[in-house]
Amino acid sequence: MNTLTIAFFGACAAVMLRAGRYGLAALATVLILLVNISTQSQERVAMRSYFGVLTVSDNGREGPYRFLTHGTTTHGAQRLSELTPGFEGRPTPLTYYSPQGGMARALLTTQERLSAEGKPAGVFRIVGLGTGSLACYAKPGEDWAFYEIDNDVISVAKDKNQFTFLSTCGPAMPMIEGDARITLQNETTSKADYLLIDAFSSDAIPVHLITTEALNLYMTKLKDDGVLVMHITNRYMDLAPVVAANMKAVDPALQGRVIAYVPTGKPEISALHSIAIVMSKNPDALARLDRTGGTTPLIPIDGVDQWTDDFSNLPSAILRRIAVS
Repeated sequence: MNTLTIAFFGACAAVMLRAGRYGLAALATVLILLVNISTQSQERVAMRSYFGVLTVSDNGREGPYRFLTHGTTTHGAQRLSELTPGFEGRPTPLTYYSPQGGMARALLTTQERLSAEGKPAGVFRIVGLGTGSLACYAKPGEDWAFYEIDNDVISVAKDKNQFTFLSTCGPAMPMIEGDARITLQNETTSKADYLLIDAFSSDAIPVHLITTEALNLYMTKLKDDGVLVMHITNRYMDLAPVVAANMKAVDPALQGRVIAYVPTGKPEISALHSIAIVMSKNPDALARLDRTGGTTPLIPIDGVDQWTDDFSNLPSAILRRIAVS
């Protein structure tokens, strides 16, 4: 809890002590609230930049985890037990990046396919760093790189006093800073077997990263048999039909799958609800993904137009989300 919050409650206490027994009762309530808040979340780092507010906090109420939050949305977490001195082994990817989620499943089936084809040195490109959780799926010999627009995110993810995914699993992985539309355009290294678009500003994926122009760019950076993955989890907008329309406009040979992972029972931080879209021209890549279960075909919907750099329809996407809620 920050100093301002403590000062606020202190002022409340001073006023209530002057109000007799009713004030004492109210003071007791405030103190209980104060203790409750302090056990819920302990803020470690808070940064404000052009891209918003980035917070690292430990939360004991939902479980012993450390969270990375941008605005009001969680963008990664790690078990505190993995951050204690003496812990050995690789940290476990959590939240949207758990093995149950679509991003990890597409990654694992890509590794499986490359291994079956005798190509162990796959090329993996990740747009959006977060805590760097996905790095802990990397295997020896693979070529990985992350693209991230916010230097504060890079600083936090690389700081082993905050999170240890990168320091343990990928300390030498390149970090390309800047807007992904620009940095990918300028990229001249090997084309990707797996390209993930996981860039968010709080709860929203930037529109310019899901347009037909953006999709055209991604396809030039992907091998002919590679997979493109887009993380579209969103509280307010239904973006799958938009991506379907864009996919159809860009290349009729592209096929897509939607993976909507919904945890059963009480939601746990270890595996959050997520929606990912996987696109490829490679039937084997999609067949391997289908065999893991829980995939549905990505099919364009009548009346949903493609989004371009000059046109988007946010109200329509919001209304679709309301309709299915």
